[in-house]
Amino acid sequence: LTSLPNRAALLARLEIALAGGVIPRSVVLLMLDLCRFKEVNDTLGHNVGDSVLCEVARRFQSTIGPEGFIARIGGDEFTIVLDSAADDETLARLSQSLADSLRVPIDVGGISIEVGVSVGIARNPQDAPDAQTLLRHADIAMYVAKRRGTPFEHYDPAHDQNTVRRLAIGGELRAAIGGNQLALHFQPQVNLRTGLCESAEALLRWTHPTLGTIAPDEFIAVAESTDLIRPLTEWTLRGALAQIRAWRERGVHVRIAVNLSARVLQDVAFPSRLNDLLVSAGVSASSLELEITESAMMVDPVRALRVIQEIDKLGVLISIDDFGTGYSSLGYLRDLPVHALKLDKSFVMGMRSNTDDRIIVESTAQLAHGLRLELVAEGVESEWDAQFLAAAGYDFAQGYEFSRALPADACFSWIVEFNATAMLAVNDLSPAPHESGRHLASDIEAARSLRRG
Repeated sequence: LTSLPNRAALLARLEIALAGGVIPRSVVLLMLDLCRFKEVNDTLGHNVGDSVLCEVARRFQSTIGPEGFIARIGGDEFTIVLDSAADDETLARLSQSLADSLRVPIDVGGISIEVGVSVGIARNPQDAPDAQTLLRHADIAMYVAKRRGTPFEHYDPAHDQNTVRRLAIGGELRAAIGGNQLALHFQPQVNLRTGLCESAEALLRWTHPTLGTIAPDEFIAVAESTDLIRPLTEWTLRGALAQIRAWRERGVHVRIAVNLSARVLQDVAFPSRLNDLLVSAGVSASSLELEITESAMMVDPVRALRVIQEIDKLGVLISIDDFGTGYSSLGYLRDLPVHALKLDKSFVMGMRSNTDDRIIVESTAQLAHGLRLELVAEGVESEWDAQFLAAAGYDFAQGYEFSRALPADACFSWIVEFNATAMLAVNDLSPAPHESGRHLASDIEAARSLRRG
């Protein structure tokens, strides 16, 4: 297809090199895996995918020149063999150049297609004594780069344990989705204007019978690198929608927010499945909020925008999570049908001691309100934080000042008690503000003085 050597030719080349033939005894192996290629095949067909592979091969060959040996060893996997004289700086430049070679979209029949690449690097003899081990270690390094979102990574023996654990988690996660190991916890969000809890964020928790508690960042990353992200997302949405209905039937009306991954934003069939879930649950679309990150949007902005627009048509609310940490232009705020920004907690947690963070917090409020967007602050851990944010004009706050994420029943009880206390305070029936910081709207002038200080 690409006219490049195949896996057998690569192994033969490596065996000759490592045996000390005409090629230097020590070599460097680069493993390259395309990002988003599966979606090209799934949505546009294998003919388009084949055309993309041919163009990628041409660009890679042009980038490495005559010094390197390049082969295609799988569907969207390529390898490059280099003279071991290449130092780390040279390898870094080459890896970045390979990534840069794909920055210009590939045109196939008038369709503009964007793909990326993750590169793993392994050396002989430092990282592996033979060809098969060298391939495996370069492959491990490549998956580390893919997981971290970096252009390239060098092999590190510590990666082996992580890879074994990731494989174990991937195998167990499929069973967990169909079993009773997963649970949703809910972290309340407080309206800084009314003092009431009107929404909550759904957060996944996994307790494995032998591996114990597995951090969300760890198992969600595994899901995103496999096809498990789709069933995991739908499991989460079903649980969140069921909770909205259950709480509504008990007299508590709150909006629940669920995080969406970058891969789900590239799935053009997702809005239709989401609509089916809403209909099945029998809840209002506006009671569900989907949080997306700036970086997730940038994987394929055109496709993500199309998916988001279809979600918006359903009446589901959309917010930008971790706002301020992405690398994209603010121009997308003009085009996206979002209703809220959620400022990243790093700015909130630093604003008391860092003037720059404080300026960012206040400037974001001006930006959001100028665009008629709601503004949420996460990482609120003190009464000072809550008062400052209320004075700055933030609409909602979330963090340990109010509550950690709680199991569903505990969160329900917390919301009922919190809102009852807040209503008493509003009606001047409460003799004193609650010690947990629920009097955050009490002295705005004092908060303003804190801001000035």
